[in-house]
Amino acid sequence: MKNKIKKVYFALMGIVPVCAAFMVSTVVNSTSCWAVGQDEVPAGAKKFRKF
Repeated sequence: MKNKIKKVYFALMGIVPVCAAFMVSTVVNSTSCWAVGQDEVPAGAKKFRKF
């Protein structure tokens, strides 16, 4: 039982960075960043821009 829980835990922890990268790329490529008070794109997020 403990091994199954570890496998599920590590599988879920592997998905978290993928979801975070998807969310960053979605926010960077959207035009609504200025609506939340962020005028400029952060330096670390510029590599996710598609345009």
